[in-house]
Amino acid sequence: MRYTSIRDVRSFNGWYPIAVVGESASMLSDTLIKTQRRPIVDFDWDGDLLDDVVVYVDGAQVGVASVDAERGEISLASPAPQGSVITCDYYWHPVGDGEISLAIEAAEAEIDATAGMRFDAHTRSERIKLHHGSELSLSAPIISIQSVKVYDQRGALIDSAAEYEVLDAESGLIRLLRHSAGRPAPPWYLTRSLEVEVSYTAGYQQVPESVRNAAILIASYWLALRVGGRIVFGDDYGEALSVGFSSEDLSRRLRAMREEVERVKKSLPRRVARS
Repeated sequence: MRYTSIRDVRSFNGWYPIAVVGESASMLSDTLIKTQRRPIVDFDWDGDLLDDVVVYVDGAQVGVASVDAERGEISLASPAPQGSVITCDYYWHPVGDGEISLAIEAAEAEIDATAGMRFDAHTRSERIKLHHGSELSLSAPIISIQSVKVYDQRGALIDSAAEYEVLDAESGLIRLLRHSAGRPAPPWYLTRSLEVEVSYTAGYQQVPESVRNAAILIASYWLALRVGGRIVFGDDYGEALSVGFSSEDLSRRLRAMREEVERVKKSLPRRVARS
């Protein structure tokens, strides 16, 4: 997840984890229990469910080895005695963390395809043919450059640490300081081309707010498509309710969301190359 998080999507939709305290668990084996509600979700958004689940055997807290969030199954660190009373505390929500993660990945892919670029910091290596002059445009914004190598037209390395200056980091424009293509070179004094290999960190140090907001909205739209036809969530004294709603209401809601998605996509930053 590069542009937004499960926490952002949950907050945007009001889908906060629901606490369950002192629930009687079903024993599947002496080390495996099953919760009544699922999927289990990550309450503190730290990527670890183990610190969000507490199990008691005959009133004493026991260790938890692993959690299967979608199945609502909890593996105990040690076997529970036959006939034990087992209770557990945990958090759940009808829309699981896994489902939200998939929606965020789909949203990020849609954003990248629309903008023609990635916005998060990532490493790239490009080899560009330079036929004239000393300026070249990389395919993404520049955060930092690790190395610039220059090769002649036959592919032989002529400078392993070429000097350069960044003219426009946003458009990826740099200029070589000691090399230039298109100049006549001995022995035949024909114009020569160069190949320039640049290894750099591309993207943005901080994802633009418009991109983050677009990711949240698009992910929410995909989630509405997946789960909106089954359930809609209300709140009754802190307890989540599953309530059905008509296909007409769902269609109206999805149309409004898609219109907003398209509007937001049009406002995304675009890759603007400079020659």
